[in-house]
Amino acid sequence: MNFGSDTWWLLRTGQDIFQQKSIITSDLYSWTNLNADWPNHEWLTQLLMYLIYSIGGLSLLVIVFALLVTLTWLIIYRISPTGSKLTLFLITLGIIDNINAWSIRPQIISFFLFISLIVLIRQPKLHWWIVPFMLVWANLHAGFVIGIVLLGLVGIAALIKREAIIHWLLIGTVSVIATLANPHGYKLWLFTLNSLDSSTYSFIEEWRSQSITSINSYPFFLLVGLVGVIWYRKRFKPSTSYDWFLLLATMLFGFMAFRSVRQSIFFDGLAVLCLAQMLAPKQAITVKSSKVEPIELGLVGITSIIAILLVFFVWNQRQPLLSEPILTALKQCPSNMYNSYDIGGELIWFLPQKPVFIDNRFDPYSRDFIQTNVAMENTGDYQAVFNQYTIGCAIVENKSRLAQALQRDGWQLQTNNLSYSVFYQP
Repeated sequence: MNFGSDTWWLLRTGQDIFQQKSIITSDLYSWTNLNADWPNHEWLTQLLMYLIYSIGGLSLLVIVFALLVTLTWLIIYRISPTGSKLTLFLITLGIIDNINAWSIRPQIISFFLFISLIVLIRQPKLHWWIVPFMLVWANLHAGFVIGIVLLGLVGIAALIKREAIIHWLLIGTVSVIATLANPHGYKLWLFTLNSLDSSTYSFIEEWRSQSITSINSYPFFLLVGLVGVIWYRKRFKPSTSYDWFLLLATMLFGFMAFRSVRQSIFFDGLAVLCLAQMLAPKQAITVKSSKVEPIELGLVGITSIIAILLVFFVWNQRQPLLSEPILTALKQCPSNMYNSYDIGGELIWFLPQKPVFIDNRFDPYSRDFIQTNVAMENTGDYQAVFNQYTIGCAIVENKSRLAQALQRDGWQLQTNNLSYSVFYQP
């Protein structure tokens, strides 16, 4: 778990929503896209994050997100039908892959809601609570779409088993309608579906596909292989609608996670549940006793400690990306400022008086703008972009091709640290 660049613009937006008492749906943070429409699909998360921060600072924010991760995996443990030790082993495998996605960001909330939705699906008496549940999710994060996907898979499972078809059709339809109750209405759906094309954002690591050459992908491939082996060895044949739902969901999200690393967090939870379902005895009790077992306390304790320690380790070990000399140099920039993509979020929070050139929200920016910026950073050919936007100063990553090009052409190095350099136009 770590503080990503998006943590900071999420906090800034939440602060502005709280102070202005209105939902922000236009870009207030970049000078290249100022006041343009911004499909801010996570406004409620931003507000909640800022409120938590205002009460207890970054420490409380860390604790809340660590507890969310812990609670999510505890729910997975509780609804798994296998024995405690086997479930804990499976969860360990899931967490090894899952840990790469632990950060202070809305995706953690969507992971919690994703597993919570499966709990609602399992409980017939709670089915109609899915509708308000999806309404809230649609205002917390664009990840609500995967919740609708889960409901679609429940409907397919109902068709296969020829049971409760109308019931799930009604719940799914009303849930989709409920998600329209957001600041953007139906346009949020258009934006979310459009963003599924990950090719535009392939320069972002989490949007890339899994790779056998990347060690970070090994836990994912291990889970996929384990699901396949257990399915084959057990000759698993779904016997209930829930069995079909789990199998279909695991297959679909496995494919999605292969295409885009950012979907692995959801596949991990499904893979553990699917493996537990396939390995459970035929007469297994589907819900564990309400009595808290020592192994559950151990799971809660270990997961919480790992989550919190990882955050503080990363925070304490990392070099300050925006030291005072860098902030001062940027404040005194004589003209328009350029910043690289990865530092934009931190500038929005730590240098609020200076609008950014670009940041990793990427939602407000056109594809052409993003791709042009990526090409410039990859090649170092900056002249056309800098002339177009009359750039007078730039903060760029050390040893990048862009930094080398600016040094070569006589741009004046004002200050730097271990990560970034600030240049002024000669």
